Amino acid sequence: MKKKPSTLKQLRKDQKEIHKKEVTAVIDETYNSSDSHDRKSNYKLAKSLNWIEILGTIVCSLVFVAIAFLVDVFALPGKYFASTMTTILIVLGLIIWLVLGWVKNRQAANYYNDARRRYLPTMTDDEALIVKIRKLILIFVIIQVVAGGFAFLL
Repeated sequence: MKKKPSTLKQLRKDQKEIHKKEVTAVIDETYNSSDSHDRKSNYKLAKSLNWIEILGTIVCSLVFVAIAFLVDVFALPGKYFASTMTTILIVLGLIIWLVLGWVKNRQAANYYNDARRRYLPTMTDDEALIVKIRKLILIFVIIQVVAGGFAFLL
């Protein structure tokens, strides 16, 4: 005599099946629809950095470094102000970079309604902006790391 599958197990199985179909539909709509090529090209264009954005980030970073070195040399000699300021900016930049990554992954998980798909790009303008900002913050942090290395030489 076979046992009948419990109704709760069958209900859970049906819910998983429905959820899988919904997630597959969203993925197909995002990647395999008729306008997916346009969406991908717009997303790639929106997340790419312009030379003016890179130049602005470099100038902003160099201004912070210059202020730190000038304060270290003239206002507070021997207090390691430049190395302290660059270290603070490095840590702050990395924290912001990590938080933006968490936000991007959270938005992707909500978009696909599946936590396992959180690393897939959603091809939206909001995500492209977050990716662009993360790239700029990473450039800023790299310049601060290099400047922090030179700050210890003074």
